[in-house]
Amino acid sequence: MNLEMLVKTNVFSNLPKITGILFLVLIVILLVFSTPGSTIFEMAKTQTLPTTKGMAFGIRYGILGDSFIFLTEIVVAACLFQLFRHIPSPLPAIVSFSRLGMATIQGVNLFLPLISLHLMTNAPLIEKLGDDRIRDWLEMLKQAHVYGVYLSQLFLGVSLLALGYLVTVSGVMPSLFGYLLYLASAGYFFETYSKIFVLDNKIISVIRVVLLIGSAIGEIAFAVRLIISGIEQI
Repeated sequence: MNLEMLVKTNVFSNLPKITGILFLVLIVILLVFSTPGSTIFEMAKTQTLPTTKGMAFGIRYGILGDSFIFLTEIVVAACLFQLFRHIPSPLPAIVSFSRLGMATIQGVNLFLPLISLHLMTNAPLIEKLGDDRIRDWLEMLKQAHVYGVYLSQLFLGVSLLALGYLVTVSGVMPSLFGYLLYLASAGYFFETYSKIFVLDNKIISVIRVVLLIGSAIGEIAFAVRLIISGIEQI
């Protein structure tokens, strides 16, 4: 076996573990970093403008977390395509392209907190426009950022739905993991559409929480399965 074949064999054999680890890394990043969508705009309501250095550092910390997320998502999309590309179906492409679409929206959406940070720290601009007008701009950017998150979750829902179907019908791993991915997809779809159409009551809130917990369980279970057992070759 030549060096090129050895490298390819080792990469493919470790690819399921790498993909599973990246799934878990995304979850850890979400837990460790606060999102700029909540950090910037909530601080702006109570703090004096321009922001202090300490407050600006906290905001940049959140922005750093979001940048890690969308960059990692690009790698995950490539890994998923490589992992399942041997299956004769358009589903691997749908899984990866949907995830790339989500990562693209996340990257573009990151401009909004960056613009907000500029507005909150630019003393001459604040003096020229006034605190009230700056806060109005921040509120508008906040809403735009929230809608960007919802849109990215739709792409993630499509990706997980296609991945669940791929797992269920291909036999690369037990069907249970496909059904768990269906649950994860349903969680993202339900949360997004319930927010967009302002469906907000106790029942909807309970369903949303249950499905989001199910989403986390589905993605974590899939990741752990990849790390421990990989996938079956067909």
